[in-house]
Amino acid sequence: MTTPKPPARTPAQRRADLRSRAVTLLMDNNEAALLKAADSLVIEALLYSYRRKLPHDFKALSAELLRRLQAARVTVTQTEEVEPVSAPVTVTTPEPTPESKTRRSYPIEVQRLAIDMADRGKSSREIQAAIMERCGRAPAVSNLAKLIKNWRSTVG
Repeated sequence: MTTPKPPARTPAQRRADLRSRAVTLLMDNNEAALLKAADSLVIEALLYSYRRKLPHDFKALSAELLRRLQAARVTVTQTEEVEPVSAPVTVTTPEPTPESKTRRSYPIEVQRLAIDMADRGKSSREIQAAIMERCGRAPAVSNLAKLIKNWRSTVG
């Protein structure tokens, strides 16, 4: 008999494990461990230190990543620091869209007519014919009861 394999770990579980190892790497403050750590672990630790505003750790991790990039013969160019510019921000609010004016909706008057006809006991076919006469299109008879129910809640 063979022993069954444990279930595969999900990406979320692997990511959580990577985060916990990154925190451990930062808290141990062991340079030898940093040199042996995988690039993905160093990057995750860098993200953690950035989010937590840990400048000393951020600087050390950034230096380690730059060292690894240079060792891999990747050209790294430093850009001059640019001071943030505060500019006025203009906020425009979108104009409200008219109610029930989507391409597939029916005019409010037609919705009220259909509700009124249903209240008077007209058949679905008669209501469908009245909508067709007013709009040039009409819902299927099988959908009419559901539409009228929805129209009642929105139109009243």
